[in-house]
Amino acid sequence: MNVIILNKKISIISLSPEEEFIESLTRYCKENKISAGYLTAIGACKKLKLAWYNLETKSYEDHEYSEDMEISGIIGNIALIDGKPFIHAHGTFAKRDLTVIGGHIRSMIISAACEVRLEVFEGKIERKHDEFTGLKLMSCNA
Repeated sequence: MNVIILNKKISIISLSPEEEFIESLTRYCKENKISAGYLTAIGACKKLKLAWYNLETKSYEDHEYSEDMEISGIIGNIALIDGKPFIHAHGTFAKRDLTVIGGHIRSMIISAACEVRLEVFEGKIERKHDEFTGLKLMSCNA
């Protein structure tokens, strides 16, 4: 990982081949004590685990891909769960034939590069268990 630009609020981060997206950004947030933020990204990946959340069963349905794909767009946020940074990101990915898949990113291995724009907010956002959805949602009384 290389930090290209860094100011008080925005980091431009370049992830290298073989880096894992969620793991790398979580580590960066821990090292820099980031507890609230917003991110976008583009690039390419070679291994991907996406999930779709089934509200009826309150569980994720995972789908794994092992092929080169363009990261056509990732959008996400950073909050805390039990005091630790949590990356919540969704993405769209284009296959060689230009069909597109998308969903909640569980894990992703970079193939060529991944360029991330991370905006850091003052304070912290916390996620707490929500009974209706079964998810840990942003809490307004953090």
